[in-house]
Amino acid sequence: MSETIHFETEGAKVTESLAIIGGQTFALANIGSVVVQEHGKNLIGPIFFGLVGIGCLAGGSDWSVLYLAGFALLALAAYVWRSNKVSWHLVLESGGKKIDAFQSTDRAAVIALRDALSAGMARRA
Repeated sequence: MSETIHFETEGAKVTESLAIIGGQTFALANIGSVVVQEHGKNLIGPIFFGLVGIGCLAGGSDWSVLYLAGFALLALAAYVWRSNKVSWHLVLESGGKKIDAFQSTDRAAVIALRDALSAGMARRA
């Protein structure tokens, strides 16, 4: 007998009794809780490039190589900061362990997966 698929997206599938997420298979009966967590932007790179860029600007004379490198590093800091995105993580509690099972920058996809897992767990109860 084949299982009905209740939810499917790239990297995740939820059936009547199983959740297959990122190559790992979980029995819905063994999942205790499902939580979505927000992980903020990593600011270490932009701060580093920005501070080094400011140092280069302060240490260089008008239009010297060091001065131009400062502008380039400030532009790189801005680019890294703008391209850095918030990520959303689906955390499962299974067998007494918390497992970071799925990550995406698409909040709606992670919430849809959480809702499908919650609905499947409720059907199994």
